[in-house]
Amino acid sequence: MKRATLLFLLFIVAPSLLSGQGRFLWKGINPAELPRFSAFLNRFTSLGFCQIPEGGLGEEETIRFGLLYNYRFHRERFGRCKSRRCPHGELTMDSSQVTRALEENFGVHLHRHRSLPDSHPPLFYDGKRYHFPQLSAQQGYGVVITGGEALSPERLLLRGTLYEEDDPSRAILADFSGVLRLRADGSLCLESLTTVRRPERVRSRNTP
Repeated sequence: MKRATLLFLLFIVAPSLLSGQGRFLWKGINPAELPRFSAFLNRFTSLGFCQIPEGGLGEEETIRFGLLYNYRFHRERFGRCKSRRCPHGELTMDSSQVTRALEENFGVHLHRHRSLPDSHPPLFYDGKRYHFPQLSAQQGYGVVITGGEALSPERLLLRGTLYEEDDPSRAILADFSGVLRLRADGSLCLESLTTVRRPERVRSRNTP
C-alpha cells in the first residue's frame, strides 16, 4: 500500500505541482518522458509540418510526409533507379515504405498511392515505387515543450514553442499545441498539431 501511494505521488501528483504563473504545467505526465515526446514532435516540425489538423493531412501532403520523413530519418529505405536516364529522377522508394512511415507516425494506413506531378519536386509512381530527384524539406523547426496534460490514459496534450533549427539563439517564432496518442505497444502517434506564429514584437529567447 505504501509503495502504491509513493508511486502515485511521484508520477501523478509531483508532475502536477510544477507550476508557472499560478498554472499547473504538468498534469498526469511524467517529466522524464519529455525528451521522448520532443524527439517525436521533431519528426514533424523538422520537416516543416507544423499544422496538422485532426483527421490528418491531405492526400498529397501525406505522401510527401512519408517520403520526406524517410529521406531525413531512414535513408536506408531509399534506392537508386535502375534506369541510368530515368526522366523522373535518380532516387526511388517502394510505396510500402511510405505506408510504413505513415503507420509509424500517424497510426494510419495509406490505401491509395499515386503520382504527384505538381509537387515540388514532382513525384512519379510506377505502380510499385516512387521516382524523384533529390528531395528538400521546408524550413525546419526545433521543439521546446513547456507544458501539457494527460487527456486520458492513452492521449496527451502538449504545449510549447518552436524555433528555427539553424538559429543558435533559439528565438521563439511560434507557440504550438499537439495531441499525441499512446499505442498499446508503448509507441506514439500524432493526432493533431496546431501552431500559432508570434508577432515579432513579442518574440523572446528559448531557454534550453
